Amino acid sequence: MFSGDPEGSMKLNYLALIPVVLAVVMGVPSLWGGFLSGDDIELVRDHVLVNHPSFEHLLKLFAIPHRDLYQPIPLTTFALNFAAIKVLGLEPTVDDPLAGMWVFHLTNVLIHALNAWLVWRVVRGVGGHGAVALLAASLFAVHPLNVEPVAWLNGRMMMLSATFTLAAVIFADRLFERPGIGRALWTMLMVVLAMMSKVSVGLPVLLLLIPLVRRRRPCSLWWVMFALAAAVTGFFVVLNFLLSRSYLDTSGAVLQGSRLTRTVIALGWYISHYLVPVGLGPWHPTEKLITLSHPQFIPSAIAVLGLLVVVVFSVRYWRGGVVGVIWFLATIAVTLPLVPSRNVLAAERYTYLPAIGFHWIIATACVFAFAALRRRGGTKIALPVGVGACVLACVVLLATAWKTTGYYEGNVARFRRTAELYPQYVEVWMRLAWAYYDAGQYEQAVKTADDALERYPESSRGDLWQVQGMALLRCGAVEQALAKLEAAVGIESDEGMAHVRLATALAECGRLREAVPHYRRAVELLPNYNPGIIGLAQAYRKLGQWEEAARAFDQALRNNPYDPTASSALAEFELSSGQVVSATGRLERLLDWMPEHAVAHANLGVCYSRLGRHREAERECRRALALDATLVPPRLALAMRLARCGVMQEAGFHFGMAAEQSGYADIEVLLPYSDFLIAQADLPAAAALWAKGLEQRPNDPTMAGWYAWVCVLAERWELAWRVGEAASQVEDRGVGAALAGIMLDVHADRPERAAAAVGGLCADNSPGGNQAHDRLQQALKAYSSRHANNPWPYYLMIIMFDAQGRADAARLALEAFEQVCTDPQWIRRARSLRANATSQPTKNGGRMEEMENEK
Repeated sequence: MFSGDPEGSMKLNYLALIPVVLAVVMGVPSLWGGFLSGDDIELVRDHVLVNHPSFEHLLKLFAIPHRDLYQPIPLTTFALNFAAIKVLGLEPTVDDPLAGMWVFHLTNVLIHALNAWLVWRVVRGVGGHGAVALLAASLFAVHPLNVEPVAWLNGRMMMLSATFTLAAVIFADRLFERPGIGRALWTMLMVVLAMMSKVSVGLPVLLLLIPLVRRRRPCSLWWVMFALAAAVTGFFVVLNFLLSRSYLDTSGAVLQGSRLTRTVIALGWYISHYLVPVGLGPWHPTEKLITLSHPQFIPSAIAVLGLLVVVVFSVRYWRGGVVGVIWFLATIAVTLPLVPSRNVLAAERYTYLPAIGFHWIIATACVFAFAALRRRGGTKIALPVGVGACVLACVVLLATAWKTTGYYEGNVARFRRTAELYPQYVEVWMRLAWAYYDAGQYEQAVKTADDALERYPESSRGDLWQVQGMALLRCGAVEQALAKLEAAVGIESDEGMAHVRLATALAECGRLREAVPHYRRAVELLPNYNPGIIGLAQAYRKLGQWEEAARAFDQALRNNPYDPTASSALAEFELSSGQVVSATGRLERLLDWMPEHAVAHANLGVCYSRLGRHREAERECRRALALDATLVPPRLALAMRLARCGVMQEAGFHFGMAAEQSGYADIEVLLPYSDFLIAQADLPAAAALWAKGLEQRPNDPTMAGWYAWVCVLAERWELAWRVGEAASQVEDRGVGAALAGIMLDVHADRPERAAAAVGGLCADNSPGGNQAHDRLQQALKAYSSRHANNPWPYYLMIIMFDAQGRADAARLALEAFEQVCTDPQWIRRARSLRANATSQPTKNGGRMEEMENEK
């Protein structure tokens, strides 16, 4: 390697912060980015173990694979980002990146800055030349090929793997110079961390560069460390191979033709785009079949030959070129199509670590050229020329990098750029249409798909019809949407997502029975796709087929034990089927890892209430409302709990809020609120409550029946008659109308009708029937206290008490009836009701008060 001036190089050490600053400057525009579709969503935003940071979850990240790879270190850093956002009181959202997304992107930028310093440290330590190290690190900091891993959040996998790979080389170099167990252990730690970030297959080769450059044999401890590092690398290579075997098989089947030719083209792509970083973008398609006649083969072969020339030239003049080429090839090899790991030809993120070899070559060449210029023209000429060239190169590269960063601001920008680069690929337009859809730009999504169909009428019609159908559905064009989606299923009957989307559209239109077969087919084709399974389960649930729904939810949980929708739904199923203890345990486990699940808190409150743990039930209701103040069930449950505890003012507040939030249209909310107001003797407010309910549901006989009931209690007989008459016109008029009708008959002196109605009421042994008994008894008591000479309340009480088997109470009611009734025939009828009753005699001849006391 070119030696230069070692003492002068040492003077450049203090300038090592220059590449760090440049790296930060390069990454600043990425702070305004968001989550991109794909890994950013699945592995970061929606990954429960990541977005709910805890010590337990961090441990679990190290115990499971992460889709097709094992990379717990980057996911741990994402979890720490979520923890930091929580501490700062922020919330990451796509719509407002400044709310918290900048924390994720700032972390990427800082990792890139750290890596720039590590590149300087590696080149300076192994190569021994400060100027080369400074130039190489500066190129690394600003080169546009590094934009993708910095601006794309999941590029952090690449960056952290590079971080620990560089650190491992540094510690191995220190071990080479000064052997010691501590340095060996640090080296091994860095190797393990690199492999747990993203497997770094070329790391052992990079370690071998140290004795190669230094031209000395390392000590035995160094060789032991190297052997262990190679073994660790091999272990993680096998592990990740097993996890991603399906991808390898698919790639090997799709990429047809000469792999060597494809590899030469890929190498040519990397070399040419490094030297002239134009035409960069988030995605670069690959052709299925590549032969020697491919137009890119000759230019790529020339580029590869040029790289070999560099190697030959370096051997004679400056060995830095050899080191750089070995670095590049050792770290890029695993991503080349020669042994395809993905169905891609080239990707910019793959060059993050390998391109350090190119930076090393260019930096060495520049220092070599500077030294030659200084020998010929002197320092006065060489210095301004050299500095000016470096500054100009940094400015150009930075400007290009900033422009490239704009392609990663969001999915629309990403695929719009891809469409600019590769308009001939229909897949690009399909992805752009879906990006518009995800961004809520539905009309633009339809237009983009239309343009693609016009350009490529015979290609991917089904995929394009799917995006059109979903976009039209969101625009309200339901029939057109369903026609598009049905057409897509018709030509792609074995495409799972086509069935999912058609089923989703049908379910949203209320056509659940038609949606279920498509959901079933989707689950057959995509058994691990939880959104489709959850959709099927929800459809079953709405159809009342709870057993089938539970099985589908259970399948979703087998795929993902941390699916909150499935866990919450199964808990509701268990709760509704009386499995309260099981539901309680499931909800407690759910809330352990998702404490912000408001509905789970509300349902857990129901579980605690049924288990008699009322204080805990109240606590869970309050937690649910703290998380989501719009939830009606926990607010209603809290109001009822407070009413039972005598906290009337707060209970009234929550009753009122529940009624308002339900829009005064939910009888299950209005009825307990009405009972509360009646108990408070606020009958006008109770009547006003039901009047509001009737405004929302004017043709609801049940609502009208309860309004009539409150009017009866308030003795607004004419209004009760008008409202109750409307409710009585339907067959299923409801309990309220029946109770109101009984009281109206009592008041209008129609005992035959009243007695018949009470008989029917007594035949109802359901919990609702028992509540109706209590309401009627209280109403009859109140009425008799105001209308002491009306005998019919006592007559009806005889019927009710006999039905309940309360002989003493029935006897008291008969005695009261005989004292008030003046019709001998009705007295005989009342006594005949009691003919089969047996009771002990009593001296108490009181009326309704005595009967209530006996009760």
